[in-house]
Amino acid sequence: MLTRRTGLTILPSSIANLTPSSPLRTLLLAINVDPDISFSSGLHSGELSSLSSHLGREWTAKFVSVPMVAVEFVASKVPTQLEWYRKLQGTAWAMIEEAFSERVITPGKTTTEDVEWFLRSKVQAMNYTTWFHPDVTIIASIPSFSSLLTSSPPLKPNLNPREIINHGDLLHVDFGVTALRLNTDTQHLAYVLYPGETSIPPGLKDGLRKVNRLQDIVRSQMKIGITGNKILKASLKQMRSEGIEGKIYCHPIGDWGHSAGTLIGMTNLQTGVPVLGDLPLLGEGYYSVELYAESLVGEIGEVVNFYLEEDVYFDKETRTWEWAWGRQEEFWVIKSEEGGKGEDVDGKMELK
Repeated sequence: MLTRRTGLTILPSSIANLTPSSPLRTLLLAINVDPDISFSSGLHSGELSSLSSHLGREWTAKFVSVPMVAVEFVASKVPTQLEWYRKLQGTAWAMIEEAFSERVITPGKTTTEDVEWFLRSKVQAMNYTTWFHPDVTIIASIPSFSSLLTSSPPLKPNLNPREIINHGDLLHVDFGVTALRLNTDTQHLAYVLYPGETSIPPGLKDGLRKVNRLQDIVRSQMKIGITGNKILKASLKQMRSEGIEGKIYCHPIGDWGHSAGTLIGMTNLQTGVPVLGDLPLLGEGYYSVELYAESLVGEIGEVVNFYLEEDVYFDKETRTWEWAWGRQEEFWVIKSEEGGKGEDVDGKMELK
């Protein structure tokens, strides 16, 4: 292997072994110089020049670029890492659970930025780090029942990420933690109860059901050996045949956050992703199933995007992609002092 520090000392001894009778003379030499895939382009021009000058024309004529060698290497995970990855996912969920609770959020006082700083502080306090800053937003606001009785107009979805959190807000978080060279990537939703409110508005429940169904569709289409673009096309076709509208933008996740492997859509590329979308899906490493489904929320008369993201791994026994920890099927709920008489079930609020 050629390295910046030791390459010149390793090469002479390696070249000496390439005798005329060496079986290596019948082989091609794969080098890491792909022009389009960053994980397969680690050999910079200076190293390539040094390598070429030491090997000579006979060997440089055998150079080929095989990008999937590096992609598969970077994407691969040791099987025993999965246990720790699940624990890391559980930790991320626990942090979100606390952030989206009345312990952190006081309606009318707490801002989305306050919640972001809580998550940053929690990560530091637990001796973790992160590969991107937490992002908390208000994506819709549901009017109270009393305001509907007074014929107040429906509220428009609120996309200001720094506003004060109020009763009736639908909250979204994008959050990940890093430890043991593993990274998580999670997006969840939460709802802020009004005083005396004891159930999630039906329009929000419908939206969550739709995005859960979209998750099922994408996982079922993630077949090993199929390109990301073909998976995207099949998923979107099935999504629309079931009357759902949304976007799909899944990615591998690994040592550096977004990792090596095929991409299944991007937010601005829903007809296919050049180059990376044409790579085959590997049964290695982990993937972030990232997407959103649109749903009409009758309480505000608006179409709202319901964003979710969960990480999966490939189970080689069942030949299916499984959730590393789980997926959100119920809203996190922020209770008010005067209402929200539900029961905590598995870290979520099950409202009666």
